[in-house]
Parts: sequence; C-alpha cells; structure tokens
Amino acid sequence: MKKKTFLFTTTMVAALVGCFLFGTSVQAAKHFETGNYSKRYFYDDNGEEYAASFVNIEKVKKGRIWFTTGYVGLNGSPIYETNVIQKKINAGQVKFSWKDSWENSGTGILKPGDGCVKLKMKVTKQAKVNRATLDTDGEFITLKRRGNLKGSKNKANSPSVYKAYANWIANNTAGLDVGGYDHFQLIYVNDDETPELLALHKPKDTFDNNAIMQYGLYSFQKGKVKEISSFSSGVASAGGYRGNTYYIPEENRIYETYISSGRGEGEDIIYKLNKGKLKKLRSGSYSLADETGTWRGRTVSLEDYN
Repeated sequence: MKKKTFLFTTTMVAALVGCFLFGTSVQAAKHFETGNYSKRYFYDDNGEEYAASFVNIEKVKKGRIWFTTGYVGLNGSPIYETNVIQKKINAGQVKFSWKDSWENSGTGILKPGDGCVKLKMKVTKQAKVNRATLDTDGEFITLKRRGNLKGSKNKANSPSVYKAYANWIANNTAGLDVGGYDHFQLIYVNDDETPELLALHKPKDTFDNNAIMQYGLYSFQKGKVKEISSFSSGVASAGGYRGNTYYIPEENRIYETYISSGRGEGEDIIYKLNKGKLKKLRSGSYSLADETGTWRGRTVSLEDYN
C-alpha cells in the first residue's frame, strides 16, 4: 500500500498553531488570598437574617496558609469555630485536620477560586451535644470573599498598632481580681482593617464553681489604646446571672446573651464598632414565664425568638 504524504504549507501551520493557541483557553493558576469568606443561608426575603459558614484566611506566606473556619447560626447562635489551622499548600489546595469549639473533630480540604474558596469538611469524631455541624455532606461548598482581614488601609499593618497593643498587654497583665488579663486575641469589630484587642480575664475558679470570666475590648485610636467596653461570661455565685459573650468573625460583630435565672428574663444584643464606639445593631429580650419575646421591636413567640 502506498503511504500517504501530508504536506503543510506555512499558512496551514499558522492556522494549526492558531487553533492550539486560541481554541483552548489557558487559565491562570488560582491562589489563596487573605480575607473573610462566607456562605450565607438566608431566613428572610430581605437578606437580613441568615446563618453562615465562614473561612478567615489570616496569612499566606512561602507556600503555607493560616486560617480558621466555622459556622455562625441565626442571630449569632450557635457558633462553631476551629483554632487557627496552619498547613502547607500542596498542588494548589490544603488538606487539614481540625477541632472545633464544641469538641467535634475531623478532616477537610480547602481550595482557592475566583473571588471565593471551596471547602469540604468531614466530622470523624462527634461531640455528645451539638446544635449544628461543620460537616458538608461530602460536597464542596463555595464561600464568597466578603472583605479583608488585614491590609494597608488605616495603617493596619503598621508596627505602631501592634507595638501599642504589646505595650498595653505588658502593663495590664496584673490588675484584675486574680492575676489580671491572661488571654488576648486580635479581632475585627468594624469594617476597617485595623484590628481590635480582646482581653480575657479567667479566674482561678472554673465555671463549675460559679466563676465569671471578664472580657475587655480595646481599639487603637490616634496612636493610643482605648478601652471600648467590657463583657462577662459565666454563672454568678448566686445563680442569678447566666451569660455568654461571643465574637462573630464572619460579620465582624460581638454577640452578648444573658438571662436572669430568678425572673426568667433574658436579652440578646449584637454589637458593631462605629466611629470608635460600640453600637447596638440588633437586640431582643424575652420572658420564659410569658413565653414571648421582642426582637427588633416586634413581639414574637418564644419559639420564633429562639
């Protein structure tokens, strides 16, 4: 059989090259970017009431990533959050193990996307009590980027911010009832990129012995560290006060909830920092005896309130 010979002219070669170059799109490799990411689960048509899964990427450097992930329920309760996870980025993704604030643990995979991240998590060890889960049912969920955690605005990365906080910590670790503040965390309670300082005083007693933990919220303003507010969590010795304070990283807010056991009346407040002052964004109160509550000025049943 006579073999066929294929001849390519310059025009034909150019056309073939053009097909390879332009017929197939070449995408740039996606990469991780610091910031706050979330997937929101809406409960109303106005888009104001929602729960959310979140990922906070704090740092990406030299092929490694530092991040936290979790879930915030409707009205800020419940809150599930992992400790900071630090892992190496392999083949454009991160495989990690995690443990959340409710004592669940498991494994997960985090991938970068265009203006988003994709997250898959599996619970391998479940806590005895749960009100939600970080498990994604074997599927990747997409979390959109909502904003920055750190950046150049307002000199958020200026050494003076961190130096001021470090000096304040050095001078204020003794002064409260027993030993002063002993735990500290940088958080974000407004929409700028300068972090606030949350200081915690944990008494030598524990919650089992009716102890109250005290929180102090501080901000960096005009070159100085300024106290914004204080909060409490725990059970009073007489059992009259029971309350908790939570930080909601997905929304840059603080959630305070407490109840007076004697009267069976409680209150829930969500705060945000605005122009150097802590403002109430949403609030509600309820009565266990009357089985009613008030949320944002509306009277609702206790079931709807919860």
